[in-house]
Amino acid sequence: MREVIITDLTRFSTDENVCTAVIDVQTGECLRPMPYLTSANCKELGMHPGGILKGNLTLNPVSENPHVEDASYSNLQFHGPCSSEKFHQVLENSLSQSVSEGFGVDFSENQKHIPHDQVANCSIITIKIPPHQLSIMKTNLSQEK
Repeated sequence: MREVIITDLTRFSTDENVCTAVIDVQTGECLRPMPYLTSANCKELGMHPGGILKGNLTLNPVSENPHVEDASYSNLQFHGPCSSEKFHQVLENSLSQSVSEGFGVDFSENQKHIPHDQVANCSIITIKIPPHQLSIMKTNLSQEK
C-alpha cells in the first residue's frame, strides 16, 4: 500500500473525469491514477491538492512516453490533509529546473505547446516560478468553441 500526496486535480471540460497527479511519499515517484477518477469520486473521497491518499497504486509496466506516470489503482482512501511543510517538501523534491528540462523538449521563445511530432519525457512536471511572474486569467470555455 502506498501513501501519496495529491499535487494536482485537473477537470476536463468535456466530461466528468478528473486527471489526478500524486507523488509517493517514500519514493518520490509521480503517478497518475488510471482510469481517471470522476468528479463524483473526488468529491466522495474529499480529495484536494495537499491531501493524503493511501491505497494500491502500481505503475503500468508498459507505458509509452509521455504518459510514464500512469498507474493502476485500487482501494484508494483519503486520509486528510498533509501539513503545509510536508506538501512543500514533496513539491520541492519533485522540481524540474525548467519546463524544457522537465519535459525534455527545447521550447522556442513564447512557444506554449509540444509539437505533435516530438515526444516528451513525461506528462506531468513540477516547476517553481517567482510569484510576480504568475498571472491568472479567467477564460470562458463556452466562448472558445
